[in-house]
Amino acid sequence: MDISTKRAEGMGRSLRTVLIVEENASMRYYHGLLLMRLHYVVLTADSFREALANMERSAPSVVLSSLTLPETHGKDLLAAIRSNDRLGAVPVIALSEREDPEVRLSCLKRGYAACIAKPADPHLLYHAIQAATEAFPRAHIRLNLSLKAVVGSGVDRSGEEAYTSTISEGGMFLQTYSPPPNQTKTPLRIFLLDREIRTTAEVRYSSTLERRTFQQPGMGLKFIEMHDDDRTCLRNFIREQLVRDILPG
Repeated sequence: MDISTKRAEGMGRSLRTVLIVEENASMRYYHGLLLMRLHYVVLTADSFREALANMERSAPSVVLSSLTLPETHGKDLLAAIRSNDRLGAVPVIALSEREDPEVRLSCLKRGYAACIAKPADPHLLYHAIQAATEAFPRAHIRLNLSLKAVVGSGVDRSGEEAYTSTISEGGMFLQTYSPPPNQTKTPLRIFLLDREIRTTAEVRYSSTLERRTFQQPGMGLKFIEMHDDDRTCLRNFIREQLVRDILPG
């Protein structure tokens, strides 16, 4: 599911905890901040022993583990988790030193939920964690960000100006006090840093002040028509925002 689904359903999901097991400090920093930007609770460990100690205190939703750990191997941590009655069902995602199809296949055969080269691409990591932890995985990353948008159009390029609070590759939540009825289709222009993206969107749900809910007034929109180049641009923009200032040198 993405931003086009009901906001209440998204808010109803409990926060997932990710334990990152990584000896390299810069990689721990990168993956930790990236996962926090993706709205996960993050724990870290730099060794096999520290990882097991953390998990004895509290079982994480998923483990993100390097295949190379001091004094042992990543596969040994996987074996220790699988042999523990309380932790045995916790999914483990491997972080490999490089992109290698043979390493990936070997990891999947051993029982890892996925294998991703580090530093992990945000979309690959998000989809791997979603697939491992959710009965109904979300299709797209949702980014909390304020962007200018214009709803509607005319010969004079007029329309209602509004701002996003959340955006994804598949849709967004737009703040407005007068949302149109659900299933309304409308032209939409979104303004990124140096590009204007045009799309047709459909209103999937809305909230108003009169309904006396805790949600901000606005509407959830699903993008139903968008040029492939614009979709790629939006996807890359979201990725750039997520890794901004944290990519290892």
